[in-house]
Amino acid sequence: VMLNADRDHPYLLTQKNFSSLFEDYRALAQTAAESTEAMPDLSQWTVIFFGDSIIANYTDSTSVPGVLSGISGASVHNLAVGGASASWDENESTSFPHVVQSFLDSGSPGAKEADRLCFAVNFGLNDYFIGLPADDDADPYNGKSYAGALRLGVKLLKEAFPDADIFIMSPNFTSYYGYGSIPQSENGGTLRDYVAAAKEAAADMN
Repeated sequence: VMLNADRDHPYLLTQKNFSSLFEDYRALAQTAAESTEAMPDLSQWTVIFFGDSIIANYTDSTSVPGVLSGISGASVHNLAVGGASASWDENESTSFPHVVQSFLDSGSPGAKEADRLCFAVNFGLNDYFIGLPADDDADPYNGKSYAGALRLGVKLLKEAFPDADIFIMSPNFTSYYGYGSIPQSENGGTLRDYVAAAKEAAADMN
């Protein structure tokens, strides 16, 4: 599903390949939907997504949240913003903590009435592309670092919904900048550093 949302690589849909790729995709989703081992019944769950274009690309059943709903029965809400990073440098408006606060201020639509609630958080590629720090050892809650912003946003969600499950999804593969091996600033790291920071933030926040 994540590969299908990756528009810059061989999965790009064109008029020539649409029919064959769509049928392959349909078969993949059907297999997952029929396999209880691969995808259990999540019809009692509401899953709310925060993230960047990996999640935000498309708004229909071919989006990552749309596919999850289609093959599991989960109710999904997509709050991802294309181009967003978890942390911020000058523009805070699309950062993870800011979007979470806006969600809470708006009455948390979809969350309060949920039987079972899950938040899925997928950031990191844009933090890496911009060259924002992966973490700040001196201040774990520094919102201008990737892991710090993750901790701030998760803290807000846990305070508002202590019984919810929260998943931090690590940044995914990229072919840019030497397959993620080239830091994009003096303060930034390689993509592996952001993956490690996501894992550490998840462990810190349980």
